[in-house]
Amino acid sequence: MNFKPYIYLINEKLIKNFTAATLAWGLNLIRPKFSAIYNREKPQLSDSIIFTCKSGARALLAAQNAMNMGYTK
Repeated sequence: MNFKPYIYLINEKLIKNFTAATLAWGLNLIRPKFSAIYNREKPQLSDSIIFTCKSGARALLAAQNAMNMGYTK
């Protein structure tokens, strides 16, 4: 059984110069390169991703961009 209860939490405060372009760049990386840079497995399109920021504005934009890229949760 291959059960992976992964939830990815992405806090924009922890990413220097966080922008929508940064998100798109990171999520478009091939799996080995993503793992090498972020030291974790790249999310599958069906994995849960939670974006956070102080006001919620950048988190909303990040979530919308991820959904436009095919991420569903």
